[in-house]
Amino acid sequence: PTVGAYSLASFEIQGEHYLCVASFFDGSTRKLNSTVYRWSVSHDLFLLHQELATEGATDVEFLEFSAGGRDYGVLAFAGSSDDGNEKGECRTFLWEPQSQRFELLEVLASAGAYDIESLGSSFPSAEAFVVVHEQGADVYKIILRD
Repeated sequence: PTVGAYSLASFEIQGEHYLCVASFFDGSTRKLNSTVYRWSVSHDLFLLHQELATEGATDVEFLEFSAGGRDYGVLAFAGSSDDGNEKGECRTFLWEPQSQRFELLEVLASAGAYDIESLGSSFPSAEAFVVVHEQGADVYKIILRD
C-alpha cells in the first residue's frame, strides 16, 4: 500500500507498464519512500516493483529520451523538506535496463519545489532538462555520461 500519496505518473518501458506514486506526508514525517508499481497481466493489477527514497515528494514525472543510440528513462521527483525551512530537493532516478530498476542519479537542491516538468525528448547528446516550480522557476540540466 502507499502512504501519503500526492502525485502519480504512468509510463511504459520496453512494453511493460508502470505507475509511480509520489509520497508527501504521512501525518508525522515527509521522509517517505515513493513507490513504483508494475502492471501484471496475469494478476490483472499493479504489483510492487520498487521503493525509492524521497522526502516530501509533491510531484513525479517520467522523462524518456534517446541519445547516442541508447534510450533513457528517468523519474524526477519534486520535494520539500521535513524541517520547516522551505528547502527541498529534486531527486532523479535513472532506469537501469540490466537490473530493471531505478538507481539514484542526482539530487538537486531547491527552495521547496512543488512541481516538476520535463522538456524535450531527443537530444544529440545525453542531456535532458527539467523545470522545477518553487518560489521562482528554475531549470536544471541532467547530463548522463556513459
